[in-house]
Amino acid sequence: RKSATVLAADSEKTNATQNSDWGVMYCGALICDQSSICCQSRDPGGAALCCSPGTACRFISADLEYGMNVLGKGSPRCLACTDQDPKDPGCTKVHGGSKYYGPLPPGAEKDEDATKLLEEEAA
Repeated sequence: RKSATVLAADSEKTNATQNSDWGVMYCGALICDQSSICCQSRDPGGAALCCSPGTACRFISADLEYGMNVLGKGSPRCLACTDQDPKDPGCTKVHGGSKYYGPLPPGAEKDEDATKLLEEEAA
């Protein structure tokens, strides 16, 4: 016989497998389709949105120092984007500093720093 702890662990593995099989991912407290972009704030509470493919995740902060940013500061937004203008490709950095995708690159204290570092990573 298995203990309750082992049964719970088996149940979690089954749920994780099923979720993977179902094509979903956890984005904060949300369940999103795996083709989505998880736009999760780095602020306490970790507000999150599931952004559809073809959009870009950005954050809006009431703090004027940050405003709209790719640092994960503030509330998440899914913004329409286009790559039609080669001088200003709007669909770069679609993850926009979301907590879901891990830590920001070292040295990304300001939005300009983060933007530059994220562009270098994408290249």
